[in-house]
Amino acid sequence: MATTQTEPLTLCSHCGSECPRQPIFEAAIPFCCEGCRAVYLLLQESLVCAPGDNSERLKTKRPDEKPYLYLNHPEILRSLCDYLDDKKALVTLPLPAIHCPSCIWILEQLPRLENGIISARVNYLRKEVQVHFDPSAIKLSNICALLSSMGYEPDLRLDSLENRRRKSDNRKLFLKLGLAGFAFGNIMLFSLPEYFDNNLDRHFKLLFTGLNIALSLPVLFYSASEFFQSAWQALKRRGVNMDVPIALGIIAMFARSIWEIVMGIGPGYMDTFNGLIFLLLIGRWFQRRTHDALSFDRDYRSFLPLAITRLRDNETEELTAVRDLQEGDVIRLRHGELLPADAILLSDHALLDYSFVTGENDPLERSEGETATAGGRVVAHAALFRLAGTVSHSRLTRLWNHDTFTKEPTTDLASLATRLSPGFTLTILTIAVAAAAFWGVRDPWMAFNAVTGVLIIACPCALAMSAPFSLGNSLNIFSRNGLYLKNPNIIEKLARIRNIVFDKTGTLTDLKEYQIEYSGTELTLADKVALKSLFSQSVHPLSRALAASPYLREAEVTQPTHFLEKTGLGLSGRVNATNYLAGSEELLRSAKVTLAAILPERGASRVYIARDGIMLGVFLLEARLRGGITQAVRNLADRFGLFLLSGDNEREKYRLLSVFPDGNSMYFNQSPEDKLEKVQLIQRGGSVLMLGDGLNDAGALKAAEVGLAVSDDTASFTPASDGILEATQLRLLPQFLSYARDVRKTILINFGISFLYNTFGITYAVQGLISPVFCAILMPISSITVIATATILTRYYAWRRGLSLWK
Repeated sequence: MATTQTEPLTLCSHCGSECPRQPIFEAAIPFCCEGCRAVYLLLQESLVCAPGDNSERLKTKRPDEKPYLYLNHPEILRSLCDYLDDKKALVTLPLPAIHCPSCIWILEQLPRLENGIISARVNYLRKEVQVHFDPSAIKLSNICALLSSMGYEPDLRLDSLENRRRKSDNRKLFLKLGLAGFAFGNIMLFSLPEYFDNNLDRHFKLLFTGLNIALSLPVLFYSASEFFQSAWQALKRRGVNMDVPIALGIIAMFARSIWEIVMGIGPGYMDTFNGLIFLLLIGRWFQRRTHDALSFDRDYRSFLPLAITRLRDNETEELTAVRDLQEGDVIRLRHGELLPADAILLSDHALLDYSFVTGENDPLERSEGETATAGGRVVAHAALFRLAGTVSHSRLTRLWNHDTFTKEPTTDLASLATRLSPGFTLTILTIAVAAAAFWGVRDPWMAFNAVTGVLIIACPCALAMSAPFSLGNSLNIFSRNGLYLKNPNIIEKLARIRNIVFDKTGTLTDLKEYQIEYSGTELTLADKVALKSLFSQSVHPLSRALAASPYLREAEVTQPTHFLEKTGLGLSGRVNATNYLAGSEELLRSAKVTLAAILPERGASRVYIARDGIMLGVFLLEARLRGGITQAVRNLADRFGLFLLSGDNEREKYRLLSVFPDGNSMYFNQSPEDKLEKVQLIQRGGSVLMLGDGLNDAGALKAAEVGLAVSDDTASFTPASDGILEATQLRLLPQFLSYARDVRKTILINFGISFLYNTFGITYAVQGLISPVFCAILMPISSITVIATATILTRYYAWRRGLSLWK
């Protein structure tokens, strides 16, 4: 009898993984990928070799840069880079070859391999690397050539990389889904005669079962591949995720079906097998669709409240939503406002803070005629820009999702299924082993039936669908009602909130409804011009209100020769050779200005005015509370601890007692640092929801378990927040918090349905009583029940809470 000799497996010398058919060799040492080879060389360099030896060896294979030279074209470079100036550039490159920890390690060592590369960060899940480099020292073509030489050829096209990648991923999923759906429908048709006629002709049985197997094989090896890959990756990491029991169920179902068909016992479970994979892929599709829809919300809706001052006919100012800006529009950005698109500076000079993008706090100076990249925040005085392109939502999205503003991960319902996986899998395996032991000594065939039946019935497809469908539906409900959340996990955090902290100015008060009075020395025309020029540089609500007030409306705006805004304190500047201060008492006292006793005692926000070290007077601003806020706070008082943190003085306290009857929960004269400390103190008594306008509250918003930026027409982009709440919808806060708890309840109900289904099915499975018809009916019903429950309950609870189901 002839024997065949199996070629021995070649294992990677670095990570131990199985090498491909043609391993990569370095000095006769095999490696599975260029990443492992490169890591090996760098480790040898740092441990036993002379410095630089292997770094040079790593670069000897660099190919010709000609295929990448087109990347150095200014327009192409600008379109690909997330950020670009003369000394710094950030580009995100998709690298499909990333597949193991060695890949991550070597790619993040790029600065050691090439001068000019400042840093590299790998996103393993998205298989991409973000490279921070100096364009004056190295070109993008050099970087791509280096990556290609290391075995990580960038997947570049000139169209939008993110859109292309998303379409490619969706196309692959649609192919898998379509294949599984096609096989499921046809196998159900071929199986009908078996269900209702046991005396079917043997030739027809053979034909139908053969067709069932032929249709199921591509579903097993292609449509179900991502479940096997995910389960294998989890097991390699010595962990268990929800795909492990799913993979076991798929394998058991297919193996038992083949066994029954080959042995002539029955038609098998091919219909249930294909239906299960079809439903699981629908769940994956819905989860991806929810993520894509959320990304769309991030790109467009989340920034909808961000309004920019556009100059109509280059003269008249008007507030314009970011989405309405067009190439060529002239915009005025004040201190703290974000540049929404690449633009040409029209002012003499400007300072731009790109710390959100580059992580460096030093502002960059731009001169008239120079191009400024989207994402910079204007510092100091205001500046005029002409948009050189359309608004780059993708770049704003990168700020919104920047690691700087990512909070520590917490336990949430979205990952509950994953956390239940180890216990669930262990329980199922224990039941299967117990059934095998019980039946093994009595009836081996029944033992086989019981074990495979348990693995088939216990496949947790319904459990895996519970959270994605519930959270996906609820995210849409929230966005339709003016609350845009960064990710689904925030819903679980909202459901666990115990304390709510409000900012006052711009949050509880309506920025459009100020009553303004002035007390003090009469202002000259020069004073009015100077003050309006200073207030026009700032995006703070009080500054905007004063610039538009009757006292200063007729004054012309000029450019201050000096301007400084101190967060939480006020403004200082020099206009027409005269120094002015406008802000809090603390600001004037720090400048050694004597405060005159010319103020009425009633409560109001106050902006003190001083000229050349002498106090002139004070503006008193009383803003009306937002409509419905008093009733909303009263509805919250019974369930939550309520706190108010305001930068204004305590005179406002008496006016707000109608909203916060417990005066001890209101804190005034709070600097941004004070607000942060107070939030951290309140957190000792339970989780905190912070609501602020985003201007002076970034630290507190980030520190709280959930931080929501309340956005009005003049609100600034606030990446430190977990979501953006339209100011007019603040009255719905009680409904939002109640609905978050309802969503949590919905997910738990679906988990309960899944466990009941498994208990019911396993009871029959251990007795060896399941049949193809039983599985074909029960398993789809469980998944459809979960989907229907999630859809119906999320919409019912939204209707019950008075939230709109339609935009």
